[in-house]
Amino acid sequence: MSRVELKGSKEERSKNSIEGDGFSVQIQPGCLSNLGSKITALVPACKYVIISDRNVSSKHADILKKSFDVVNAITCVKAIPPGEVSKGRRTKEEVEDWMASNGCKKDCCLVALGGGVIQDLGGFLASTYMMGIPFVGIPTSLVAMLECSVPREVGINASEKKNLVGSFVRPRAVFIDIEVLSTLSLRYLRDGMASAIRSAVLYDRELFALIDENAHSLQQYDKTMLTAVLYRAIKAKIKIMTAKYHPGMSSTSIQAYTANSSTMSTNKDDDNDKDRRRQQQQQQQQQKDNDADEQFGHVVGDAIKELMSPMLFDGECLAIGLVAEMEIAQIMGYLKQPSACIGRVRRCLRKFYLPTDIPSDLEPKDLLQAIRRNQRRQQGGGGGGGGDSADAAAATIVIEGRGEEKQKEGPTKGVRGGGANTKSPAVAAASTTKRTYRVAMVSSIGKLLLLPSSSSSSSSAAALPYFSSVEVNESVLLKVLNNNQDAIAVSPTKISGHISVPGSISISTRVLLLAALGEGECRIKGLLLSDYTEVMITALRKLGISIEWEEDMQTLVVRGSAGKLKRPSTDLYMGNASAATRFITTVVNLIEEEEEEEE
Repeated sequence: MSRVELKGSKEERSKNSIEGDGFSVQIQPGCLSNLGSKITALVPACKYVIISDRNVSSKHADILKKSFDVVNAITCVKAIPPGEVSKGRRTKEEVEDWMASNGCKKDCCLVALGGGVIQDLGGFLASTYMMGIPFVGIPTSLVAMLECSVPREVGINASEKKNLVGSFVRPRAVFIDIEVLSTLSLRYLRDGMASAIRSAVLYDRELFALIDENAHSLQQYDKTMLTAVLYRAIKAKIKIMTAKYHPGMSSTSIQAYTANSSTMSTNKDDDNDKDRRRQQQQQQQQQKDNDADEQFGHVVGDAIKELMSPMLFDGECLAIGLVAEMEIAQIMGYLKQPSACIGRVRRCLRKFYLPTDIPSDLEPKDLLQAIRRNQRRQQGGGGGGGGDSADAAAATIVIEGRGEEKQKEGPTKGVRGGGANTKSPAVAAASTTKRTYRVAMVSSIGKLLLLPSSSSSSSSAAALPYFSSVEVNESVLLKVLNNNQDAIAVSPTKISGHISVPGSISISTRVLLLAALGEGECRIKGLLLSDYTEVMITALRKLGISIEWEEDMQTLVVRGSAGKLKRPSTDLYMGNASAATRFITTVVNLIEEEEEEEE
């Protein structure tokens, strides 16, 4: 079990507080009953408007209201129907009218008590009502605690489009009471852990190890461990918000940098509208690229959610999408150690009983259509099937980095990025379809890869200095939606070449066996390294099969024996490797009886 360590100043660690640029996040178990005094001291107001949904309100609203009554603060409480149905213009207008009828003016403060829907709706109301009023967040679900604790974009649904109308909100404070999670079912807690794992894969390797090694404690609602995970995840999220724009820049500095640069550009190119428009387009595109990491796991995950909700929860769909998009990275050739990377993430998700495979009853064509619809919504189009637009969606695929061999091959067609060497050689022969998807990358688990912009070295000051995404052909996405299963017509003649294996224990075990029973040398890439595949490799070696790693430790060379196996000198210990055991039990029957030597 990992030792819990909360990094930060001594003052921050002592109160589990994270101080940002004009906002703060405080993680304090049991703090709900005394938040009235904290909020009134931090955000003085004539009236405090508490927005919640009926489910959360019935459990926690009275406790929060009484804490305000203790300090004689005026409050009013509004409970709306739970669920995504309330995140729309009708509910927004209803709450605005209710606030106006209750005398809420510019000097009131809005307090959002609830999950993600309430945090988004409350944040949007606070940023627009009376041209903006102070906002305080009290998230009550694990996902909301992770995602809604930083300054962010918020929106509401309209015209059957998700987040069509939105704004930016900077909470004056966010208060997290870990104890409210104990009122949620274990499935909801596990569902929220998918977001924590996602953040760890993107931003914090140590956080990933903390979650992976303490899965049991987290599922026991361990307050200390939950606090540690939330603290690290939120700190990482705040850090990456600035780091992905420019190292060392605060969010305020970024806004000033962009605004000043744009003004400088306008003054300089006053006589050249075409250049100015091109610079603005570059800046807008690079801003989209910088935000692409926010969609990590959601490209495939949101499509599954559209087709499988409510049978699968949001986090369960995200878990499947996370693995699927990492498999896309493997196919593209960016993952330096794809087997280890995908295997670790799979095992971590499974510890929380989260699904990692695309449901077998989902047709790839239906999933692809759902992804296209989401792409069109994000681009401002309708919810239809989508055309062959070359514009990229805000898709995100985790990338582990490339080996030296890939770097030497140089740029090839198939994937486009901002820098000179951001194109994957493995996709050079991919489909010529025009439809592509914008993807973000990480150089390893816990490290988002920030690519230098192609225009960062130019004289244009308006362009943001870094972005983190490239484009991926639809054919690569479709291959993963098909579970990487391709039917190949095999002639009876001898076959030579490499075998690329998707990150699957079952398929990896089968490929090892086929290579061992064949004749000659077979090179295998992308083998999923796990305890089960190691058992299979050990057993095959005892049966006389030569199995060695090449120097790059990415290619396994198996020299097949043409079905001629030798009797092992010691017993084959298979442990609980069920797939390997099934195959080896059958294969040992191929061992021929040794002839007794004549005296």
